[in-house]
Amino acid sequence: MDSPEIIATDRAHSIFAAIRDAAFDKKLLEGIDPQPGWQRARVDPLTVITAAPGVELDPNWQIRAYQFYEDMNAWGSSYAVRTEDADVPPTFLDHARLAPPSCAASSISVALRPSGDAVSFFARSLLVRALSELGALWHGTRWGAHDLVAGASDLPRRRDHHAPWSWEGSALGNVNPFVEVLPGAARVVFYTWPKLGPARIVEHTDVHALRDGSIVSDERVVAVGQGGVIT
Repeated sequence: MDSPEIIATDRAHSIFAAIRDAAFDKKLLEGIDPQPGWQRARVDPLTVITAAPGVELDPNWQIRAYQFYEDMNAWGSSYAVRTEDADVPPTFLDHARLAPPSCAASSISVALRPSGDAVSFFARSLLVRALSELGALWHGTRWGAHDLVAGASDLPRRRDHHAPWSWEGSALGNVNPFVEVLPGAARVVFYTWPKLGPARIVEHTDVHALRDGSIVSDERVVAVGQGGVIT
């Protein structure tokens, strides 16, 4: 078993920013809102995949992404299907709910091939989250409200600079993302500061199965602060 490989702060932020920028609907900057109701996401999923270093779309698969728009809010939904099934439509349900076709994969991760180095697994973890809500806006956004914490200097300071964070156990000595190679899997651990809800630092752990491309994800709050943004 190899030792965990740490992703340097600058490199981690560069990857995070590239994926987030690629997923942003730039038509909004021109004042062009999406059409109300369900529609294909205005950002091409392949554009987002291309921004993730070391990750490629398996040529046997395609990603389908849709967004539901209403009153300046939007909800995103994406799934992976085999190329031969790409034209099988999903079922659009009531307000912001979509049922993928029965031929869709259980997770979009199976369609995303990492090159095998540490950066590719970290980028794949971020990519799955970005694609899962591609097209989401305002109240429909969850992952999009997270900021990456990839070094001690990223730990957010409270406005009064005197209210400390309360850590679960000892304060983390290193919050850089890291990747650990396990038998048949790769384990990715990284931290974020969600901008919605109570002030907190969240630890995300993804275990990437090398055999079938699935990802088992877990998250836990490792620190809490004062205040926050009510959703």
